[in-house]
Amino acid sequence: MDAERVYGVPSLDGSLEYHCFIAFSYEDKDVAERIANYLKSNSFKVAICLEFKLGVPLADNIERCVQRSRRVVVLLSKNYLKSNYFDHETLLFIHNNNTHKRQLLVPVCLDLTEEEAKTTRLGVYSYSYLEYKGTDIDLLRISQAVAGPDIPLKVSLPCGNVAQGLVWSYYYGYLRLIFPSLEERCEYSEYYNQEGKPFLPTLFILVPASGNCHSDISNCDPRIQKMAPLAAAKVNRAGVIARNYNNYIYSVKDNKGKEYYALLEYATPVVSMYEMSREGLAGLSKDEMMHQVRNFKDLLDQVLSHSPLSRSLYMFRLVFFETDADGRADLSSTIINQIEVIRKDKQLAKEQSLQQLQTLQVREIKEN
Repeated sequence: MDAERVYGVPSLDGSLEYHCFIAFSYEDKDVAERIANYLKSNSFKVAICLEFKLGVPLADNIERCVQRSRRVVVLLSKNYLKSNYFDHETLLFIHNNNTHKRQLLVPVCLDLTEEEAKTTRLGVYSYSYLEYKGTDIDLLRISQAVAGPDIPLKVSLPCGNVAQGLVWSYYYGYLRLIFPSLEERCEYSEYYNQEGKPFLPTLFILVPASGNCHSDISNCDPRIQKMAPLAAAKVNRAGVIARNYNNYIYSVKDNKGKEYYALLEYATPVVSMYEMSREGLAGLSKDEMMHQVRNFKDLLDQVLSHSPLSRSLYMFRLVFFETDADGRADLSSTIINQIEVIRKDKQLAKEQSLQQLQTLQVREIKEN
């Protein structure tokens, strides 16, 4: 078979001159050359800075090649992030994406961790990337990505990455503010430590995959009923003195009628995304919204796991769940399962602490 049939090398239409431009740090030129030579040997037309026109400003060469390339293969490395042209190229790539309304980038990670890759300004978290190990399979996958069909920008990078901004707003504008007083406010509640009715100082953050958040959670599952509010968290914020932040206790019953108490609420940014999909102003389709909701859940989970709030393992729990067309689900079973897991984990941690204390006491007695 020839390379055209194996790799499906596409024809270049219009103003396009190259199948791809390879962006990289000079320190990674050996990798860039290997990828370029592989692609060229399989009939791809490749632009690479090592072959730039002499006497032309480097920035002009880069811009010309990006504009005339079907794809941009970006070799992400610690060297590339520190390079003088990273910021310039990043803005150029994003602008070119938006101009063509399709995803042009093919991110290839050389020595970045997943966390480092996903926090670059290129927005790598929103689409798949390759961890390059130098194998023939890696080269094949890069060629397939370069030759692959165009992906509309609204699918690969929906609505300007709404999820990312909403995650940070939700974290800094809400969760971080209610965190310091949450456990104490739970302990002051009349529902705390009621015999036979477990109530944990944990806020269950509900994220329905459909984005459909009822104003009353009982409309999602009738075995969940609102009971009472906690005492409000009062925080001085943005010129408002003692602004109130409210959380509500719900009764959650299993299928045999056993009752639990829990702090439940939908993640309010999900409501915003759902409303954006129902109005034309934001241009967010239903499919795009659901994609953003999943991104929101994944990103929020990462933020919480790495933030100072993670020192309290049980304070927040994300609950991602599927619903029917009316936004209903067996949410009570999911919540109760989570409560029982937390209770068992806490009990195990308590027993381990007690065992360690006893071991220490025995050791001290023997030493004395």
